[in-house]
Amino acid sequence: MKFDVIRKIEDTNLKDVVICIFDGNFPKELNEFDKKYEKKLSQIIRDNSFDSKYGEIYEVPKAYLGDRYIYFVSLGKEKNLTTEKLRNIVGKTSKYLQEKKRSEYNIIFPKALLKKISFLEAVKLCVTSVITSTYHFDTYITNEKVKLKAVREVVMLFFASSEKKRISNAIKEGEITGNAINFTRTLGNLPPIEMTPTYMAKEAEKLGKKHSKLNVKVLNKSDIQKEKMGGLLGVASGSYEEPKFIVMEWKNAPKTSGAYIFVGKAITFDSGGLSIKPSERMDEMKFDMLGGGAVMGAMKAISELNLKINIVALIPSSENLLG
Repeated sequence: MKFDVIRKIEDTNLKDVVICIFDGNFPKELNEFDKKYEKKLSQIIRDNSFDSKYGEIYEVPKAYLGDRYIYFVSLGKEKNLTTEKLRNIVGKTSKYLQEKKRSEYNIIFPKALLKKISFLEAVKLCVTSVITSTYHFDTYITNEKVKLKAVREVVMLFFASSEKKRISNAIKEGEITGNAINFTRTLGNLPPIEMTPTYMAKEAEKLGKKHSKLNVKVLNKSDIQKEKMGGLLGVASGSYEEPKFIVMEWKNAPKTSGAYIFVGKAITFDSGGLSIKPSERMDEMKFDMLGGGAVMGAMKAISELNLKINIVALIPSSENLLG
């Protein structure tokens, strides 16, 4: 997936164009763009053909556009815009276009957006939102026709400028954050026959090998016994899968600055043990490892962002079965 940022309307050269608007008003800064289509775009807004309620998406009739696809997306009222609302609508739009098998598109944001959200923050947020909203767990789908088409390129137009390096860094931060979130989702989506404590430990070790400042240590059952971690051993006693205690240390700041501690429980499948859970939604008990999964995803992002902090992450992992 490729991202870029432009600032001139004439650079919107992809076939699909998303125009974000506030308060049901066509942006004045797009008047020249509108003229290319005989002002039919602004006419749609004036005629109230497009519902300007927040979150609405409208596809401009193809007869107006030749071989191009243009969509209006409502950001709602300018005074009500928040980062969360922007994240949600970019995600909704990206998912909508993916379902329509549109994989390359421009997103044009009005000038007024930058009164509410800083330019680089908006870039990061939008990149993350596109990545997370178009995520699909399709590891076990063998029929390629069933899989949703992956997004190839998104080019965002903001009426603002900044150093190229700062824009590139904002895109990179957005990508790292979005990919770390999707990494965590994939850990949770894997079936428990594959997502075991051993699998989690190996994923942590892979991260440790990629980043020199990330030290990963995995305690196996005998190590856990030596440390007298009776609670973890007790939970694991009904399973043939051995428990693991994963320690991830990120050291990228002076010792005097202290360290943050992350703790995430990773029960890779929770049957309820002796108090067995009802059959309804039993399949969702594989998600009981997502506390640990979230911590691991955070450590992935922190390492790739090279944050100047110290962190110790602790992930006790086990199955909870009847034996």
